[in-house]
Amino acid sequence: MVAPADLLRWRAVEARVALNPAAAAGPVTAAGQPVYLPNLVTNNQALYHVKSSKSLLFSPKRCRTLTPARAAAACVTGALAGLLGLTNLNGFALYFAVSFGIGALYTLVNCKANPSRYFLKPSEPVLSGTVGNCFPFILFWTLFYSLVYIYD
Repeated sequence: MVAPADLLRWRAVEARVALNPAAAAGPVTAAGQPVYLPNLVTNNQALYHVKSSKSLLFSPKRCRTLTPARAAAACVTGALAGLLGLTNLNGFALYFAVSFGIGALYTLVNCKANPSRYFLKPSEPVLSGTVGNCFPFILFWTLFYSLVYIYD
C-alpha cells in the first residue's frame, strides 16, 4: 500500500502544478521520465496486492477446477434429493452438506490441508460457489421430485 507520507507529497505536487502549470515537472524517475501520479498510486496498489498474496502458488486455475465439480455435484444432489422425496429444509441440508463436503475434500486432497498456501482466503475452497450452484440443485430437485411423486 502507498505510504501516507508519499500520498501527502504527491498531493502537494498536484496542488503546486494546479497553481503553476510551469511547475509541471513534478516527480521524475531515475531516467528523468515524468511520473503521472494516478498511475504511480495505482501501480503501487497493484504491487501491494501481488506482494500480499502470500504465495506465488495462487492461481485462478485452482478456482476453475473446483467450479465444475461443484456444479455437477449440485445437479446430482438435486436429483438424489428429489428421488429420496426430501422436502423443505431436509433437501437444503443435504445440498449444503454435499457442497461443504466437496470443498473440504478438495482442501484435503489438492491443497494438502493448507488452503491458505494456495488461496487468498482459506475459506474459499469450502465456501465459494455454494450459493451460485444452489439454482441447478433446486432445478434438479423439483424435476426429479415431480417425476417420482407427482401422482402420489
